[in-house]
Amino acid sequence: MIKRPIFYILFCILTTTLSGQNSFTLETLLADVKAKSLQNLVSTSAWKMAEADMDFFKASLKPQISGRMTLPNFLRTSNAVTQPNGSTAFQPVFQNNASFSLLVEQAFLPTGGTFFVQTDIQRFDDFSSKYKVFNGVPIRLGYTQSLIGYNPLKWNKIIAEKRWKTAQYQYSFDLESSFLNAITRYFDVLIAETNVTIATKNKEANEKLLLIADERLALGKISRDEKLQMETEYKNALMLESQAGLQLERSKLEIGNLFSENINNIQNLAVPTIDEKVIVDETKSIALTLSNAPALLEAERVISEAEMEKARRQAEWGIQINVFAAIGLARGSEIASDIYTNPFNEQQLNVSLSMPLVDWGRRKSTIKTADERIFQAKTQAIQQKQQLTNLVRQRVFQINELQSRLAIQKDILSISEERYNISAERYIAGVLPITDLILSQRNKDQTRREYLLSLHDFFVAYYDLRRLTGYDFITQKPINY
Repeated sequence: MIKRPIFYILFCILTTTLSGQNSFTLETLLADVKAKSLQNLVSTSAWKMAEADMDFFKASLKPQISGRMTLPNFLRTSNAVTQPNGSTAFQPVFQNNASFSLLVEQAFLPTGGTFFVQTDIQRFDDFSSKYKVFNGVPIRLGYTQSLIGYNPLKWNKIIAEKRWKTAQYQYSFDLESSFLNAITRYFDVLIAETNVTIATKNKEANEKLLLIADERLALGKISRDEKLQMETEYKNALMLESQAGLQLERSKLEIGNLFSENINNIQNLAVPTIDEKVIVDETKSIALTLSNAPALLEAERVISEAEMEKARRQAEWGIQINVFAAIGLARGSEIASDIYTNPFNEQQLNVSLSMPLVDWGRRKSTIKTADERIFQAKTQAIQQKQQLTNLVRQRVFQINELQSRLAIQKDILSISEERYNISAERYIAGVLPITDLILSQRNKDQTRREYLLSLHDFFVAYYDLRRLTGYDFITQKPINY
């Protein structure tokens, strides 16, 4: 007869619930992902590139100052010179023609024209005749404008702003995508750890139960078939423990691939908890997604680029009128100081007109192509909106359904563990068949795995909704990084 202390020891072994010293949490992993992940480094770099592009466009709207100097521009050669009688004579040339100019330009965004201020001076030396002369513009104020056509500055501003806005939301979207990836890998490790713990405890329990079966077989209380069944369960437990250990190491390596440096403390993972019911409003979620989804912002930019291309083609293949107007001071003289002390008034006005007379339908064809591209871009945007709307609805439904399911599964988990404890106690007391104990054990293990899988599905659905909406429904605040 088995003594009572042995019953007590076995009971403690068999009824011990899964527990451990939790040292690594999901929150810790997500914080590490934000600070150290390779994907975050790539996303940050993309954001900085978009920021540099925006700074480049803003700089293009500010005054541009440029200088140009040609010194020396020396020439000593022989050139053909047409004589008064029409013949050609080759004369020696020994000259220098130097110049310097300074130009300040300011783009005018509303019209796409350009204001400019200019000053320049030029000196010509003919060393053969020892002759020199100066020509200069102390100051020239002017404006150039295309009166009929498209305004590239206006379109560049529209597209630059949309590209910058998309980059801002894309950074948040990419980071939340990294969180999604990390969550799946976290649960892979958590489930693998759980499987290792279950397999180890099952192995230990089956080992003890096998000893009991050996003693009961010797006493004739059980059949050899039942003893062999117990031995099979023990062998299976050994095999499952080995498989679970291998899967755990693989899962840890997968988490390590997320980072730019080694993460060594990935062990004893805590089971994430949902402190309170997450309230998710479907209408609000859809509205936020349609406002913040980078894919839709990108689609808007593509539409704007197609519309810009149509405007450019209409201008390029239509009537073009260009105006150049300038006033200032100018003079040529053999004395350089005369240019600045006694210049004369300068006025310039140039209006150029060009228009196609016969193009055999090329303008019509190129504009039709542009219209079709606009139509395609808008159609794709509508399709993306529909897909994202349906995805948001699916995520909202999943979150609500999974919260209800998890509450039920948590109760079932508690019941299955209590049922197993009772079954183990009854088997030790010799009043429960081995098959019922095995079924109770497997039910307990499977219930825990299903609970963790549902928990994984909840966090994936929740963080995917965060990614789509740019909104944290737990804190009820927009996500800002």
